[in-house]
Order: sequence, then C-alpha cells, then structure tokens
Amino acid sequence: MNILLLAFVLLVWGMNWPLMKLAMNFIPPQWFGFTRMFIGSLFLFLIVIIQKKYTFPKRGDIPHLFSVGVLQVGLFTVLVNFGLFYNGVGHAVILVYSTPLWVAPIAIIFFNERLNLIKAFGLVVGVLGIIVLFNPFDFNWSNHEALIGSAALFLSALLWAIAILHVRFVPSQSSILQLMPWHLLVGTIILGISALIFEPHPVIHWTTFSILLNLYIGTIATGLAFWGAVEMSKRFPAVTTSLSLTGVPIIGVICSLLFLGEKPTPTVLISLAMLTIGLICVILGDYQEKKARMGTVSSQL
Repeated sequence: MNILLLAFVLLVWGMNWPLMKLAMNFIPPQWFGFTRMFIGSLFLFLIVIIQKKYTFPKRGDIPHLFSVGVLQVGLFTVLVNFGLFYNGVGHAVILVYSTPLWVAPIAIIFFNERLNLIKAFGLVVGVLGIIVLFNPFDFNWSNHEALIGSAALFLSALLWAIAILHVRFVPSQSSILQLMPWHLLVGTIILGISALIFEPHPVIHWTTFSILLNLYIGTIATGLAFWGAVEMSKRFPAVTTSLSLTGVPIIGVICSLLFLGEKPTPTVLISLAMLTIGLICVILGDYQEKKARMGTVSSQL
C-alpha cells in the first residue's frame, strides 16, 4: 500500500510539472493556483461527504491547518507558481524538491531519526545532486527575474520541509483525508488574495483544452496528490519522505522533454543522475530495514 501511494504521488506530480507550465499559457500563475486549489478543495469535500467522513477541524487540528494549509499548500503554491513562471521546468522542479537539505539535519538532530548505511549514502548523494544545480557557471546572473524566481522556489522547499516534520511528529485529531479539503480551502483563500494583489487584471483564455487541463490538475494532481503527499509525511520517516519525493523531478524533467521539448542542461542531467542514485538507495534502505524488522519478529516467535 505504501509503495503504491509513493508511486502515485511521484508519477502524478512528475507529469504535472510540464502540465502546469502549459496551463500558464492560458491563465496567469496566481489565478492558476487559485483555480487548482478551488477545484481540488471542492473535489475532496465531495469525497469525504460521500464517504460520510466530513467533519469540521477540531482544536487539535488547528496547528496542522497552519503547517499544511498555510505553509505547504497556500504559500508553497504561491512561491512555486511564481518561480516556475520565470524558470525552466528542470531547474524549477529540482529546487522545489531540495527539501532533504532542510528535513534531514532537523529530523536527525532534533527528532532522533536514524538512518542505516544505505539511506545515509543516498542522503549524501541526493543532497550533493541538489547542490550541483547551484553551479554558478551554469546560471544567468543577469536575469534578475530568474534569480528571484529561484529564491522563491528554494523558499518553497523550506516551507514544505516544515510541514513534513510537523505532520510526522505532531499528530492531528482528525484524519489526513478529513483535513485535506480544509487545507486546500485555506490554500484557495491565500492564492485568491495573492492573485488579487499581484495579478488584479488577469487575461484568461478559456478553451476546451484549458478547462480540461485545469480540471485534471485540480482533481488528480492537487486534490488526490496533495492528500497522498501529506499521508506519506505521516506514514514514513521524515527523511524517507523528503528523499523519496526527489523522484518527482526525475519524472518531471523527462516529461518536460517529451511534452514541451525542453532540453535539460548538463548540470540538470548530472543533478538528476545523483538524485536517482539517492532515491534508489532510499528504497533499498527501507527494504533492508523492513527485512530486519521481520527477522526480529520471527526470532521472537
């Protein structure tokens, strides 16, 4: 079940990056974010109502509404849409998934998470892969918009890291599925305010294609995929979650090449190769830990 959840999130979010870039040809970035959050929120409210799991957030859920709703969904999406508008998909997606830079040291030092040798090696290689992307010789320093966009993407990774750690180590009263529509509703409000401030006079081109594209991104890539990602944060160790999600840029860069014809630079390719090695090490490390736990249980029977 856990591996299926991981595969779903990686595939949907990986393919979604070039789709988001495509959607911004029809609708400005912040209004696009508002639209996808609004659709995703309605979609998940419908699901929990049908399943008879609808509930108002309880007092113990309020911190999660802040960490997930405000930080991971709302402000994160504002920053990502802004950064993606001024950067290529390959560069943007790797910066966003630099969360291990923040999650790993905090989880290990303050929350006593332990890594086996394979996962530790994967962490080091993955982090080095992210650092490679900051090659100063491969960046256009005269493009101030791209610089600001990159800073926004890097900040979005920090906000996401905070949410991953909070969901992992601070339990909520309601289930992730029950809270997710409310998280997206909070994000909808934040994106709406951002759109009114930064894009007060939007030019939106509604076509059959753009409507279908926004419906897919809102329901599957926002509603279900955000739920899956937050569910992963709860089920998996924080370091495992952050490193596993680096599979998204691997798929995202491949899809951007296929769908948009966006060729990755040599630096991006090197970074992706290192992220791939890191991801494989995390999967092998988790398998080794599971095998060790099963052996311990068997010896006690």
